[in-house]
Amino acid sequence: MDNVNGVIAKNLITLRKKSNLTQLQLAEKLNYSDKAISKWEKGEALPSINVLMAIADFYEVKIQDIVYEHKVVEPRRSKNRLRAILILLSSMMVWLIATIIFVALTYVEGINNEWYAFIVALPIFFLVITIFLVVWKCNLLSSIFASLMVWSFILMISLVLEEYQVWMVYLIGLPLQIIIVLASLFVYFKNRNKSN
Repeated sequence: MDNVNGVIAKNLITLRKKSNLTQLQLAEKLNYSDKAISKWEKGEALPSINVLMAIADFYEVKIQDIVYEHKVVEPRRSKNRLRAILILLSSMMVWLIATIIFVALTYVEGINNEWYAFIVALPIFFLVITIFLVVWKCNLLSSIFASLMVWSFILMISLVLEEYQVWMVYLIGLPLQIIIVLASLFVYFKNRNKSN
């Protein structure tokens, strides 16, 4: 039993430190005393199963990551920060390329709509974010950004081809939006059934 206490204590310390929290800060977030946190981390006491579930939810890890001896997974908050930075970096590359194209087109005679570079960049921007979110299995966010990608693509077509009055292209967005919603629901229920 002492070994279990030691493993849980070690994992709790690692998760707390990787989240840059003091025992007092963690205690406030979990609505427990810092003395209880200290006892858990010293291996003098074990949190109840309900508390372990709350701790796992807080760090966004599985209970197994807390109770078994192994290299503790990074708290998801750290992963989310890295993911956010990666998305921002990739997105800024899209806008950098659009800006370079815009500047280059301003020096070309006969082109009056160099600002189209930014219009074209908009759906690409949403596509990049959508790809990351799909890979990371962020179902709701990927659905939102997929919708933004579809509608910005349709907006781009209608603005670039405005002299041809292609307003009916917006009708294409409706079935695409329904497909996105249905695909999102399918993934949600599939994941829900898998966890049950």
